[in-house]
Amino acid sequence: MKKGSRKKLIICLIGGIIGNIPVAGCYPLGLAYFIAVYMEQINRSMILPITLLGMSICLQPIEVIKYGLCMIVTMILVGLIEEIDKTCSRFVGAAIGGISISVLAFAGNLLQENPIFPTRGILEGIFVFCFAILLGRLLQWVVFSKQENMLELLSENQNREKLRRYADSYFKLSKTISTEAKYKQRLTNDDIHVMFEELAGKVCHNCNQCALCWEKNYQSTYQRTFELLEQLEQYGRGCKEKLKLKLGEYCICQDVFIEEAIRIFEQAKLNMSWYNRLIENREIIAKQLSETAEMMLYCSRGNKDITQQENLLVQQIKRRLASRYIQVKEISIMETDQKRREIHLTASSKRGICIPVKDIADEISDICQLGLVPSLNSKTILNKTYTAFVFEEEPKYYVVQGVARRVKDGEQISGDNFSFIDVRLGESVMSLSDGMGSGTRACKESETVIELLEKLLDAGFEKETAIQMINSAMVLQGDDGSFSTVDLSAVNLYSGVCEFLKIGASTTFIRRRNCVEAIQSTNLPIGIFHQIEVEKTLKKLYGGEYIIMVSDGVIEAIPRKEREMVMKDIIVNSNANHPKEIAEMMIEQVLEYSEQKILDDMTVLVCGIWEKV
Repeated sequence: MKKGSRKKLIICLIGGIIGNIPVAGCYPLGLAYFIAVYMEQINRSMILPITLLGMSICLQPIEVIKYGLCMIVTMILVGLIEEIDKTCSRFVGAAIGGISISVLAFAGNLLQENPIFPTRGILEGIFVFCFAILLGRLLQWVVFSKQENMLELLSENQNREKLRRYADSYFKLSKTISTEAKYKQRLTNDDIHVMFEELAGKVCHNCNQCALCWEKNYQSTYQRTFELLEQLEQYGRGCKEKLKLKLGEYCICQDVFIEEAIRIFEQAKLNMSWYNRLIENREIIAKQLSETAEMMLYCSRGNKDITQQENLLVQQIKRRLASRYIQVKEISIMETDQKRREIHLTASSKRGICIPVKDIADEISDICQLGLVPSLNSKTILNKTYTAFVFEEEPKYYVVQGVARRVKDGEQISGDNFSFIDVRLGESVMSLSDGMGSGTRACKESETVIELLEKLLDAGFEKETAIQMINSAMVLQGDDGSFSTVDLSAVNLYSGVCEFLKIGASTTFIRRRNCVEAIQSTNLPIGIFHQIEVEKTLKKLYGGEYIIMVSDGVIEAIPRKEREMVMKDIIVNSNANHPKEIAEMMIEQVLEYSEQKILDDMTVLVCGIWEKV
């Protein structure tokens, strides 16, 4: 028998024992205990027969029948309430049991010849009501809350340990796949020796002068052939005529010999190219496995549970929400690695009423003396169905974004793509990708980059890791010319610090109160090399400042020598304050420099940050 089932059976057996304890000449403890266990939904099918069986050992049959009827009535009425309202509180169950025993006492008194007011029955009903509530709280808070906390903690630790083991396996697999072999920039001496053997076997073996060349003049023949292959490696097919002149006085099959040498050499170069591609792919896969393992390790660390230390606060939240007709099933307080608090709550509304989740957040904020808001993707309404919510600390800042776009003349669709996403509460990410060229193909390339970036960030991957994985995927495609820039800014709405990551992207500008800063990129777009260097910059932002990201088409519309200075002048002289208006104004002014000609796709993204009042 499992440990949990054994404990439930012991709890039921206690009901059979406690029912035989008299209280002022009656036996209400058995009924009260039954109600407490039944309302906590502990082994409902066994508690009734075990309790009655235990009571029948010492009690008169009439007493067993009386308390048995009360238990059955309680079961029926509680079942009806749960069928209609999905839930029935401990207070309602205790009240049903108390009223049932009082009604039975009153009915029994009426059957007597000289009926009197059933004071004893009413007192017994009150005792059952109070003691059932007390026992229910005892079962929930002392026995089961500890058991559940221990089981949850054990389960959580087991899951974290599993993640750590998985991560370790991925690290080992990554190390196994990764190879110590280096890229070949040129053919090695061993490669040339193999080519040499193949050339001699295919051409010289059938030649009449083979014995003369390879027996009498072995050293000179070997040296001339080796030099020929070295020249082919250095100059390629272009040195064919020169080789004929040099080989003519020694070899009677010079044309066949040189053609075969060129063929073997080109095949060796092709093999070297495939070898390098294989090494590259192995390193890409190994790196992706390693990055996935890092993600697993990050998830295994998790948040710190401080519910036990904040038990008083938990009870205050429960009481406050209960007064607002909210039934709390579970509550826990977590501390993140940034020392911010999260309230995890599972609750339902009483009486079937609908309660805005924002109102719940306000109530909890008032108790905690801390601004809390529902997490992203939380439901907005609490109803009678138990639902899990997470309340997080409210960020200090908020952002507003705007965009303006123009399509290249002669094209129907822009090759630029962008997105504004909230990765998690407190972090707003703005990204822009410019596909190489213009039109449908460029749009498809940049759209793929933005979609992958959104999915990886939403899954919890770090920004640099996400960009590296996207680059690996594009390199593995092997589609020549499939390149895209990546321009990303992530604003921490708690601290106001913005993280800029650029891969081959155009200049990004920060409009401050009295100046304009420029953040430039010097690296190549993604999809070219399997190893890329992500340029990362951190900047502190304050309320009323703006981030301005532009694609190449905007910058290149301005004369080369004046580009950055002109862009700064346009931004600093702008009277607009809304991000959308700033973006439109910038494109209109830039087009004046190109005589209203749109020579490349243009995209301007603007993000303004403000401090909450």
